Amino acid sequence: MASARSAPLISLIASRLAVAAFCALPLARAHAVPETGWVSRLGMALTTWQEPLRLQLPSGSTELSVANYKGYFISYEQQRRFKGGGFSANFSFGSGQASGGGTSPSFDYQRGSIAWTSFQVQPRFIYALTERIDAGISVAGVYRSASWPETDAMKVTPSRQIYALFLLEADFALTERWGFRQSLGIGTLEVGPFWRWGLSYDL
Repeated sequence: MASARSAPLISLIASRLAVAAFCALPLARAHAVPETGWVSRLGMALTTWQEPLRLQLPSGSTELSVANYKGYFISYEQQRRFKGGGFSANFSFGSGQASGGGTSPSFDYQRGSIAWTSFQVQPRFIYALTERIDAGISVAGVYRSASWPETDAMKVTPSRQIYALFLLEADFALTERWGFRQSLGIGTLEVGPFWRWGLSYDL
C-alpha cells in the first residue's frame, strides 16, 4: 500500500522537475558548461524501471511476472571536458521500494514495499550539442539488492543482482552550476526500460 501511495508522488515530482528544466532553458543561455577542463558534479534523481520476477508453484508450474522498482539515486561524477564533448565516470547509490506479483489466479502472490538498494558505476561519453546541452552515451555496471519473501505455496526468483545497463542521456545547463538530466536505459536479462530524472550541481 505504501508503494501505491508513493507512485503518484514520484510521478508528480518527476513531471515538475521536467517542466522546471525546460521552462528554465531560455533563461540559461548565458550559462554554458565549461568547454575544457575537469568538472566535479553531484546529482540526485528519481528513477523507475522493471525487472522480470519468476514465480513457481510446488507442482513445478511457473509464471514470468514483472517487478516494478521506484526510488532515487544520489551520485558523484567526474568529467573531463574538451572542445565538443568529453568523458566522465559516475558513481551512484540508490534506494527505494519495489512491487510485483502474479498475473493469473493460479499464482496468488502480490507484494509491495519491498526495499531495494543499488550501486552503479557508469563511464560516459559526452557530446556537446550546444553550449548548454550535452548528449551522453554510457554503459553502467549495476548491483541491485532486493529480498522477495517466499511462501510455502510459492517460490520467488527475481532477476540477477548484477547486470549491465545501456543508457542514453541528455544534460541541460539551467544556471552556471545547476543542471537537469534525463536518462533512458535498457538492460540485459529483460531489465528495463530504465527512466531517471534528476538535478545536478557542479562543485
